[in-house]
Amino acid sequence: MKIKNIYQNKDGRFRAYIRDDDNKPHVVSYPRLLLEQQLGVKLDSSDDVHHKDEDFTNNDISNLEVIPHGEHQKFHNPTKYHDKEAVCEVCGKTFIWTSIRQRRYYTDLKRGLNRIISCSASCSSKRARDTQLGR
Repeated sequence: MKIKNIYQNKDGRFRAYIRDDDNKPHVVSYPRLLLEQQLGVKLDSSDDVHHKDEDFTNNDISNLEVIPHGEHQKFHNPTKYHDKEAVCEVCGKTFIWTSIRQRRYYTDLKRGLNRIISCSASCSSKRARDTQLGR
């Protein structure tokens, strides 16, 4: 593998233009390439390279670490679509609002559908029944 060029992308992140052993060109993440060279192994596709100081222009090897993709997602976006505690709008009970239910809830809101956060189907149907009866 030969590094032909290192450049900064429009988003500010560094990329490397390389040619592999078969002389095929590739564009890869420069921090990922640095860490692979440091560790002497090719990283798994499920691994991400994280900048410890969150400055993605700081590619010092001491600032880079390998973490699983899922953990990296949670680190940078802790509130979006991860299981979290919520309070039912019908009965007031605290429950775990799963990432799947959150995604469906927000998708429905974008579509203009009126949704509530409820702990169960029975609470949801109770609210719908109350709304139909005008309570």
